[in-house]
Amino acid sequence: MHVIPIGRVEPRVIETAQRCLADALGCNTVLVPAMEDFEFAYDSAREQYSAPQLLQRLARHRLANSWRLLAITELDLFIPMLSYVYGQAQLGGALAIVSIARLRQEFHGFPADEGLLMVRTAKEVLHETGHTLGLVHCRDETCVMSLSTNIRQVDVKRPAFCVDCRVRAVDAAGGHRRQEILEAGVSE
Repeated sequence: MHVIPIGRVEPRVIETAQRCLADALGCNTVLVPAMEDFEFAYDSAREQYSAPQLLQRLARHRLANSWRLLAITELDLFIPMLSYVYGQAQLGGALAIVSIARLRQEFHGFPADEGLLMVRTAKEVLHETGHTLGLVHCRDETCVMSLSTNIRQVDVKRPAFCVDCRVRAVDAAGGHRRQEILEAGVSE
């Protein structure tokens, strides 16, 4: 799986994303050079960036040998029908994007909290990657695949799949550590 920053992203955020993918799905990740051409997706009326337009451009950055391509950005994202999103993915496809802009405590008027940012990042990385594996939103509000329309819902989730979603995700990922991951019960 390839991980690509869009613009400047703190190394610790990227490392968190790579570690959670390895732990949860047994995915080896490779960091590829940042995508710096993103201004085309800026909507001046909203002062945000279009997630669908960025996903479309990401397809050009996907390498032939790339199983999945996960983009991580500091840009504030939206889709036409919502005022903002934490990320977007192709359901059952190869591309996903996660924004950490609204995962930061500072965005909500609170002091910075690096630890909380990393936990939230891991949750959203797993959530969007889960969508690429064909997983839809889960009814278990503590599962990383539950829908999050506000930061409280992100915080309620654990940084792990529920048992059912974990089995489906690991099966879809075909991880070489499948049995080890399933036996570890990372979401318990």
